Amino acid sequence: MDENKETPSTELEPQKISFGVAETEEDQLGRLKVVTERYGREGYLDDIKQHESPSKMIDLLSKNGLSLLKEELKEDQLEEFLEHGMLIKDQSGEQFYFDKYSWNSVPFVAKQNGEYVGSARMIIRNGYSLPTLSDPSINIEDSWKDKIKDCKVEFSQFAVKKGSPAGVSIGLLRSAHIYSRDVLKIPDWIATIDDRVVRLLNSNFFHFELPQIGPGVLYLGSLSIPVLVNFEKALENAEKHENSKNIAKFIRGEEVEGFEWYSGK
Repeated sequence: MDENKETPSTELEPQKISFGVAETEEDQLGRLKVVTERYGREGYLDDIKQHESPSKMIDLLSKNGLSLLKEELKEDQLEEFLEHGMLIKDQSGEQFYFDKYSWNSVPFVAKQNGEYVGSARMIIRNGYSLPTLSDPSINIEDSWKDKIKDCKVEFSQFAVKKGSPAGVSIGLLRSAHIYSRDVLKIPDWIATIDDRVVRLLNSNFFHFELPQIGPGVLYLGSLSIPVLVNFEKALENAEKHENSKNIAKFIRGEEVEGFEWYSGK
């Protein structure tokens, strides 16, 4: 999971932030911009190959986008793309990071005052194995292998624009949890999350108690931890503590006093 390293404050800023599935072309591009900027800050993109595409970025984001890209790339370029992803630039000159999971994911976006400030996505397992299960650099402990081998969803590209309020991260988690619960009906996710984000989610601020399923690894530019995410269990843990029970209720989808900064889409 590609996560932001910024640590939010313990106070939720009363600023309107909207969250939801990135359904429009504008929202999808805005989300990708947040992700690309974050990877750039981490230095992950330093060795990522670039491709100048004759196609419009909007066309590459469509359902046929992967087929278009496969037609454009030479064999060695395609192998590189499937292995590491690629920075794609169209005729407008702006470039975005794409990987092979871009077309079998549900993207989520956060906006504040018209500015794109947050991203997340849920990769839905299809012909490609999930990143945490297939990346050779990620080692899963033997005791967890049977428990996660059939996982169908991976949470990734969890990125927040630098300087954004704490509510961005919380609202993205809410959107992803509700979608997984109500639409996908899938309780368990896997993710490889930045170490500092894992420590935050398991800290006295959230109390999620996410179980670590393997050793830390340098992944997407930062030290990251593979975890199993069962949000119902995580929220039950959070509800046991006075300082995190309202966050748990909010992520479940309840209206909670003090969360007036949130605006659904």
